[in-house]
Amino acid sequence: MSTMITSIDPQSPAERAGIRVGEQLLHINGHKIVDVLDYRFFGYDPDPFVELQQPNGHRRTVHVPKAEGMDLGLNFETYLMDKARSCANHCIFCFVDQMPPGMRKSLYFKDDDARLSFLMGNYLTLTNLSPREVQRIIDLRISPINVSVHTTDPKLRSELLCNKRAGEAIDTIRRFAENHITMNCQIVSCPGINDGAALRKTLHDLGQCIPLSTALRLCPWV
Repeated sequence: MSTMITSIDPQSPAERAGIRVGEQLLHINGHKIVDVLDYRFFGYDPDPFVELQQPNGHRRTVHVPKAEGMDLGLNFETYLMDKARSCANHCIFCFVDQMPPGMRKSLYFKDDDARLSFLMGNYLTLTNLSPREVQRIIDLRISPINVSVHTTDPKLRSELLCNKRAGEAIDTIRRFAENHITMNCQIVSCPGINDGAALRKTLHDLGQCIPLSTALRLCPWV
């Protein structure tokens, strides 16, 4: 992660408060800033106190007068203040793996990042979320998130995604539903693999989550 400030928007609350390029953003109102989700969530409040570390290692706290919801105006090396998390799966139907050679490099990057799901609408499989990240989504009410489900059968999901941890994500889906995190769910239905009885089970299992997460939505792809 990199919370080093690389530029500051002109006439922004941060510039008016005297925050400087080269300082590192540590905390907002006492909350540690790890990446863009923390920055957006805790920076939403009006008149925050921002803790910074100067290039010489000294720390200082700055009061930043601003309206609720107004951006502080800080910019970092990357949008996420971190590297995008890549997909650890090798889904049998992955369209990225089926890309022809010779295209631009970015087309071959498979992201599986909860932050991009919330901020950009990308779909994620939940297979690379740590317990801390699952809890942070719940604590910060990160919603909606877009989830590639494909099947709720743990063994079949592991086979579809070629990832032995893939079946564990079903419990994460239920946990999100219990904590009222809105999920937009998609299913890539592969004939003879996760259709038929497997698809009916998936629809039934997701349906059981609807009373818990009333805004759960389903988008099937065949």
